Amino acid sequence: MTIWNIIILAAMIQGFFLALFLIANKIGNRIANGFLAVLVLFYSLDLGLETLYASPQVFEYPHLIGLIDALFFLYGPLLYFYALFLTSPQKISAKQTFLHFLPFVVLLMAYFPLLFLQSVDYKLISEGVQPIAENEARFFLKNDVRGYVEMLGGFHQLLYLAFTLLLLNKHAANIKDAFSDIDRINLAWLRNLTLATGLILLIDIFLFFFVKSELLAFGNAVLFISVLLAFLIYAIGYIGLRQPIIFSQTAVETLTETTETQEKRGKYYKSTLTDEQAQENLAQLLELMKTEQLYLEGELKLSDVAENLGISNNNLSQIINEKLGKNFYDFVNEYRVEAAKQLLVNPKKQHLTLLAIAFESGFNSKSSFNNIFKKQCSVTPSEFKKTNYSAS
Repeated sequence: MTIWNIIILAAMIQGFFLALFLIANKIGNRIANGFLAVLVLFYSLDLGLETLYASPQVFEYPHLIGLIDALFFLYGPLLYFYALFLTSPQKISAKQTFLHFLPFVVLLMAYFPLLFLQSVDYKLISEGVQPIAENEARFFLKNDVRGYVEMLGGFHQLLYLAFTLLLLNKHAANIKDAFSDIDRINLAWLRNLTLATGLILLIDIFLFFFVKSELLAFGNAVLFISVLLAFLIYAIGYIGLRQPIIFSQTAVETLTETTETQEKRGKYYKSTLTDEQAQENLAQLLELMKTEQLYLEGELKLSDVAENLGISNNNLSQIINEKLGKNFYDFVNEYRVEAAKQLLVNPKKQHLTLLAIAFESGFNSKSSFNNIFKKQCSVTPSEFKKTNYSAS
């Protein structure tokens, strides 16, 4: 047994245990974790099936061939619904959910006769000795037909990966309209894992053509993809396991109110806010931020500011978007950056570390402080301090 086989075996075992733990875990988003558990479980199963398929032992288990191909139509919807239930406070009906998994079910039904196929039958069929009845599902055992099914499954996954990325991009934009700190809820890790899944899938499709043209041994191609899939299981399992509930109940209400109209004809098409009211509320908002310094609260939300002003979340979002041309996230963090700049050049604050300055300015982490500061000022906080404090 090679080191790669050991890695694959370890990933399989880990995947099964991670799936069980995710199902049993009562912390976090349980519905989303359920989809993640099923995804990790079938990824782990796929590792074993693909390894079996690349070995001579496959002739002893021909009834598993249909399951291997059907799984291609399962991964995309599972990842999509995991992302959907993580990001959406809305309920999705069981009927809508089932429709996304219909291709998987249909293919399983098409492969159903393979369950009764004996090992000798598969040998004879694969060697072209035994004829194949075109009216039976066993014609899928033909290499060219199975190849088309696998390719179709690959493109099916790519389509759902694209849907997942669109969903995550939409989520990233929505949360900036409702929260001033998004590090724990932006799901950047899931976007990166989705991109990694897409890359592995494209490599798989690419290697398929090399195998088809006999430029690459089938077993080597399967081993390579299996190792990549093994590392993906490690990443998805552990990072997903650490993912907390990204929205509290109040946060769900904030996000729902500020984004519900975006699903229709426009962001604020139902708004009754007049221009005069908007200007008045804007002046109150700017005065409130100046006097109360709400931006120093690291977990500040749109709903907190709206409550202080006595207006709705949607009206406040409209004022910031339309009158200032920015989202709530950028609006608040501009104040934080200005506060940090004052601290960085203050002679009485030179004993403070950059992390302490970040916390005093309302940031929750040094990484977000550095990233936002550099985005707004084109230099890092340390570079700004070195230039401006020495100049003063």
